[in-house]
Amino acid sequence: MREHINLERFVGYLLDDEALVNKGAKLVQAVLSAQSPRLSEIAEKMAGKRSCSYKAIQRFIQKADLKQALKRLYQEDAEFVIGDVTEMERYRAPKTPYVGALKDGKTPGYWLLVRSTPCPSHFRAGPARRAHRRIGRRCDGHCLHHARRRRRP
Repeated sequence: MREHINLERFVGYLLDDEALVNKGAKLVQAVLSAQSPRLSEIAEKMAGKRSCSYKAIQRFIQKADLKQALKRLYQEDAEFVIGDVTEMERYRAPKTPYVGALKDGKTPGYWLLVRSTPCPSHFRAGPARRAHRRIGRRCDGHCLHHARRRRRP
């Protein structure tokens, strides 16, 4: 799926500075590859030496207006907002004061609340755009069949 996303176009929508768009797209690709928010793990997935990539990430963070980019991801006029609470394990940080415990009461970690709104229409693919329009409409027979099955004890 990731290979079909034009990251430069997406990052260009988020950032005002054209000089940072290419660097930002490479950074987003590395974040997706690393599947981690840790700068050291992201730097490992970037081309070149790890230390140089780490410094490049630091420079990008200093130059880019990341608060504005995050605000552009949130669509105030969206018809719906999807939320998901995920438990994030922090097994390497048992003595860190800001890390709490997960549901089991033993595993160190924290809860992460992810909220999402639909992407602006010029980033949606055809089927996703149609699915977005169907949400909120009355269910058809197939949908009702599954809803009835879920309600049974």
